[in-house]
Amino acid sequence: MVKLIKDEPSDINVAGYFIVLVSFTLFNVAITWYLLSYGLDDIFQMLSYPYSGYPVIVYSNGSLAAPIIWLILFTTLLLIVVRGGYELFKKPWLKKVLVHLQIALCVAVILVILAFFVHSIIWKSAAREHGYIECPSSNTTLVKFSKSRTAWTKKESLCHDYQVGEALSSGNHEDIIETAEYLKNR
Repeated sequence: MVKLIKDEPSDINVAGYFIVLVSFTLFNVAITWYLLSYGLDDIFQMLSYPYSGYPVIVYSNGSLAAPIIWLILFTTLLLIVVRGGYELFKKPWLKKVLVHLQIALCVAVILVILAFFVHSIIWKSAAREHGYIECPSSNTTLVKFSKSRTAWTKKESLCHDYQVGEALSSGNHEDIIETAEYLKNR
């Protein structure tokens, strides 16, 4: 394998670096495509559920995962590019940029963790303010065996309704609309 400068421990393998860079870039493009195609729509729908008036809504802990993963992956991609540029050109300003990107990545990870907790508290508070109650998580309620999703309803009796549970099988937006139509026509 070709090395940039021989016998220095901080040198990177050019071929390995290029493979990692291309792989990470393609993965980042895929995540960005998913986020722009599907993820943002799902997130906005989930954020609007407490205000929607649907008889049954679903909260998912993982709803913010795609943009958060994208932010971390994009920052990591920038780190890889700057690290490669620094190893190739040994410019001191690239070293400073690398240090700032590392700090930004650490801050992003901390903000991600805080965002999950804050989002959960705010969403659940908004749902309660609009008359929703959380269905208990058990195998006899709407969302069965799911640790990341919880069903919320305005009537506690719906939490144990088998037909509503069947209509709300996956908890996605289409199922919530189907459940609302089923309950309206019942």
